[in-house]
Amino acid sequence: MECEAFGFSSLSASSSGVATSEDKDNQSKRARAEWSVNLGESASAIVVARHHHQTRSPNFDIIVLGERTIFWLKDSGGIRTSKLLDLPLLCLRTYPAKPGGPDHLLVGTATGQVLVYGNQLQLLWAASLDQPPVGMAVMSAGVAPVPGIIASISEVGYLCLSYMGTDPPSQVVNTTKAALNYDNMDAEHRRLLTVIREATADKRSEPTDRLILRAQAPSGLDEGFDRQSWQGLSVTVKLFVSFTGKEALQDVTITVNAPAPFTCDDETQVLSQVDGGGGTPRAVPLTFRLASPQLPAHTSVIIGALYTTKAGEPRSVFTSIKLPLRMYIFFLKKGSCVVSFV
Repeated sequence: MECEAFGFSSLSASSSGVATSEDKDNQSKRARAEWSVNLGESASAIVVARHHHQTRSPNFDIIVLGERTIFWLKDSGGIRTSKLLDLPLLCLRTYPAKPGGPDHLLVGTATGQVLVYGNQLQLLWAASLDQPPVGMAVMSAGVAPVPGIIASISEVGYLCLSYMGTDPPSQVVNTTKAALNYDNMDAEHRRLLTVIREATADKRSEPTDRLILRAQAPSGLDEGFDRQSWQGLSVTVKLFVSFTGKEALQDVTITVNAPAPFTCDDETQVLSQVDGGGGTPRAVPLTFRLASPQLPAHTSVIIGALYTTKAGEPRSVFTSIKLPLRMYIFFLKKGSCVVSFV
């Protein structure tokens, strides 16, 4: 919770590690900070910029991003000013407002906001992103490079490009000489309302050619396991796949999503063909096991099927099952696992 400044000369002459009981005599070789500032909260980013319009080379400003506070430090030490916000702060970036001028600050918050601060931490502009940013940069993008693009990335890798401003109109439309026909405007408005109602009306019906999934889970476990060990536990679920259309389906992908610690031997498999006509469904065995001796959060398994119709329309269908209770009732005793059945 402190900001310390070190000189290159002190770092080059210091020892490489923290002093221990064996090198008490060498404590004089440890790097000593030229100055230290108590921030009172953890810092997540430090940037060096010329944030004030009176700051000129070789002087500079030090901007430190805390948990909820932005600190503006002097290059000689000490807090010039600070700004406390009511939300957690994630990232900090500086960019030149104009050539030779002071730098502006970009601050990303945990609520997905981007804050732009100008001279003396004055808020100039704010916007909201779809996801909270953990890193930002100002760049030019496009075939004809457009300056002032904010590139932000979230903790899950979501990349977003945002434009900081708008271009002024190249031509001004003069409507003072145009005569407005209110009758035509009213007729156009009624026509557009009719188009919107027709487009948003729920007239879609369920297709007659549908893929049907039906899973059958047994009440017991598979035979041939050791009753004193959880590693041999398994249960086989039968998945019946049928198609109500007249023609057969090709390349139907079956996916299984089981909660930990359950695992499926074939989490993804492709059925080369599923016959149509509503005849005998195709049976697909799915074997579930335990990956570790721990209790699951739930026992619901989601099974989905992805396929494409003859017309090229992608579709998906899902079903869910619950694994039998005997699959996960066990007790841990002295590091060993003892299976107990109801």
